[in-house]
Amino acid sequence: MFSDFITKVAALGKNQDIVKVKEICTYGPKIIIAKKEDSLEICMNKMLFKDIRHLLIMDEKNEEFIGMMSIRDLVKELMKKNKDAITRLSDFNLGKGAFFGSE
Repeated sequence: MFSDFITKVAALGKNQDIVKVKEICTYGPKIIIAKKEDSLEICMNKMLFKDIRHLLIMDEKNEEFIGMMSIRDLVKELMKKNKDAITRLSDFNLGKGAFFGSE
């Protein structure tokens, strides 16, 4: 998506401050999208299944794009959600003991 932005904004001479995603993104009948209510796991599965790095997010009525999620956004949110488990596993690996957490 970022490469679409750079290429299409420059090629079409659009103002990067006001251009809308729908003016430059690739559309098609089989485009993979996320719904506003989709969980992180559903979004991750969609991205992995199609080997894509960005998902456009639709509103509740599936009429308008309201945002975009990147694989980086997804990883950050999953890390926040699983922070305790990640800390315990990291501590265990460092020999601090996984049960009580960091000291």
